[in-house]
Amino acid sequence: MTPAADPLFTQLQSKNDDEARLALDALFDATYVKLVRFAVSYAGSLESSEDVVGEVFMAIWANRTTLTVQGSLEAYLFGAVRRRAISVYRHGARHTRRDTPMLADGEHWGMGVPPDTPDAGLLCHDTRDLLWRAIAELPERQREILALRWQGELGWEDVARVLESTTAAVQMQHSRALKTLRARLANEP
Repeated sequence: MTPAADPLFTQLQSKNDDEARLALDALFDATYVKLVRFAVSYAGSLESSEDVVGEVFMAIWANRTTLTVQGSLEAYLFGAVRRRAISVYRHGARHTRRDTPMLADGEHWGMGVPPDTPDAGLLCHDTRDLLWRAIAELPERQREILALRWQGELGWEDVARVLESTTAAVQMQHSRALKTLRARLANEP
């Protein structure tokens, strides 16, 4: 859906502050968790990520009447969070690589149901640890693409827009990342 056809975007740009605030609240509720999880890979901590996302929403509120968005509003948000997090990092924020998954206990990537038995739970935990280590070893661009696709749940065009790339290049990097992950996980005991 293009921003012009998105009723939430139209409401956000309303001159009526109450209507615009309702739209911003709805947008915040729908995207906040995904944006913070995405920002962690740049900001290095949950607190810094929350600050980055908060700053993006404050900027959107301040500029809502003149805001220009190409593509989906959600892709615009991911791009804005990415740019802000990189800016924070470049201006002195310390970046630490996460060794723990960005999903809370009980949350899943949508790739199945949680295991039923304790043995299966241990196996799942070990596999998840292997997967996170393999993802951490991927090139930064491939990690970004995986985060936008898997965590952000963005389509190819939106991922390309966020990363200022082409859809074909994003799909190629995604395929390379999956191929690398398959090879690394196949070699694990």
